Amino acid sequence: SMAVPGSCLILAWNYYVGGVTAPVVQFFGKNTVILVVYFVMVSYLSGMLLQELSKRLEKNWVKDLDTLHTQWQSAPKIAAYYQDRFGRSIEEGRTNGGSQQVGREIFLCVSDPGVAGSKLNLFQAFYGMGRNSTVAAFLIFVIAGISVCHQTAISASDLLTPVLCPVLAGIMYVRSRRFYRITQERAYRDFLILG
Repeated sequence: SMAVPGSCLILAWNYYVGGVTAPVVQFFGKNTVILVVYFVMVSYLSGMLLQELSKRLEKNWVKDLDTLHTQWQSAPKIAAYYQDRFGRSIEEGRTNGGSQQVGREIFLCVSDPGVAGSKLNLFQAFYGMGRNSTVAAFLIFVIAGISVCHQTAISASDLLTPVLCPVLAGIMYVRSRRFYRITQERAYRDFLILG
């Protein structure tokens, strides 16, 4: 979820702006192994930056999950398992942070031990990839747009990336939001299995 969007951003930066590999080539020469290791490291670091930037998108989604949390937390089995696991009722858990906090406790409970056969980590990776790719596509759009604007002659192929990036960003935003919801639902299902 971090390396792939990060590598796309680094490739776009190197294509449109250049200079990504220049310091390494100047110091080590054109050693392919060193360039690959450098590319992987820079891509991962860029992915970490994208992760931090994309966390702001979650604030829009968390409010939408109140209904989901309330619905799952009102189920008698969830309430009973929560009481057994945490030593307090869901209502007591909600007094400290609301249904979001109870949902977070349940999520952490099932993600720590790793329920056998659970797809929670897979769904979480899909959601992270979509969220980080949303920001990467936006940044690539900006980089490509600035590059295209500074060209004297613009061809149709030059416009391909700036046109496709907003579409990709929209698709990744919808995808990440959907998988964010699926991840939360999966946590409740796994909690029922764990209980």
